[in-house]
Amino acid sequence: MLLLLASFTLFAAAGCSNGAGNGDSGSGNSVSANVSQTSSEVQQDPWSGVTPATISDTKSGIESLQSAVKEFKQAVEAEQTEEIKKLAAEMAGVWVAMQADVKSANGSLHETIDGELQRLMAEVASDKRSKDVLIELDYSLYQHLRDLKQHF
Repeated sequence: MLLLLASFTLFAAAGCSNGAGNGDSGSGNSVSANVSQTSSEVQQDPWSGVTPATISDTKSGIESLQSAVKEFKQAVEAEQTEEIKKLAAEMAGVWVAMQADVKSANGSLHETIDGELQRLMAEVASDKRSKDVLIELDYSLYQHLRDLKQHF
């Protein structure tokens, strides 16, 4: 939704500065092309703003992520909002640190875990966070991490 709003705002700004009346017919297209490129870059790397955690190797990263996932479930059940946010950020950092290795080892599992983490992060950021959705995502994520561990 935010991406759509940002894209619309930039598109509207591009329309207002398209150079109409001054003989500069190319500037509107240039700005529109930049909007498309920016939107696709954001869609391609949702983790771009996340600082990678320090992990010794992918196996230890998986173990760290599994531990955080367990703690996350407990925080969700106890409705500890600040702990939920802290653990979500921790999971994102560990994932960013190891995702390239995961993708090399098992592209399909990488895609699954990446999608689950993105949905989990979106739910954590939501004003109407659902405890049931978070627990379901947590459970699925834990199962997929267990599967992933077999590859390392």
